[in-house]
Amino acid sequence: MPGKQRAWTWPVPVEAVKTAGAVTGSTVNDVMLAAITSALRRYLLGHDALADEVIVIVPVSLRPAGAPVPAGLGNEFGPVFVRLPTGETDQGRRRARVKAQMDQVKSGREGVFVHTMLEWMGQLLAAVQNAWVDAFAGKATAIVTNVGDPRHRVQIAGTPVAGMAGWVPVTGLLGLGLSIVSYAGQLSVGLASDAHLVPGHDRLLALLDDEIGALHTPTASSSPPEPGS
Repeated sequence: MPGKQRAWTWPVPVEAVKTAGAVTGSTVNDVMLAAITSALRRYLLGHDALADEVIVIVPVSLRPAGAPVPAGLGNEFGPVFVRLPTGETDQGRRRARVKAQMDQVKSGREGVFVHTMLEWMGQLLAAVQNAWVDAFAGKATAIVTNVGDPRHRVQIAGTPVAGMAGWVPVTGLLGLGLSIVSYAGQLSVGLASDAHLVPGHDRLLALLDDEIGALHTPTASSSPPEPGS
């Protein structure tokens, strides 16, 4: 599609991400959001456009943990706003602030409220639906989603699936989508962006690779160098 860019990061072991978050009780999603925050901070610094925060939409599952998937399938989630602290200079504090927000999201009712609004909007005219979605999406810069795929390698027609990549649908006025995808013990991030809204797509991909790759090293507690180094 003209103007659209697609790419994905090199995979890292899911266990390495879990280990990186174990000390602070952070989930895989918490750790990945913090890594994305650091990559966005470095990207913005490189474009002399650093902001105190970048607001992203994060879909939160509303299905109880361990609940069986219904026969009719279908998603059951509510999108919420999360403020990534790109202006925070210290990596440890960035991680702590991201975790605190996600803890609040999990204990709050924002996701349920937005899910209910989406169901109600689905009964209105398409023009009204589109206007509401555009207004909602316009409050954020990007959407970040986490999709857990099979933990064991699967086959299609007898052929093992080597890996998976995914891209979250980017709706409304959003120009950037980040999809955290795990499969068979490996995790990567799919990056989808509008070329005119996210210049230097390859640079952002490299920064994501750098930040996520750092989780797989003994020095994961320290930040990779920022622009200029």
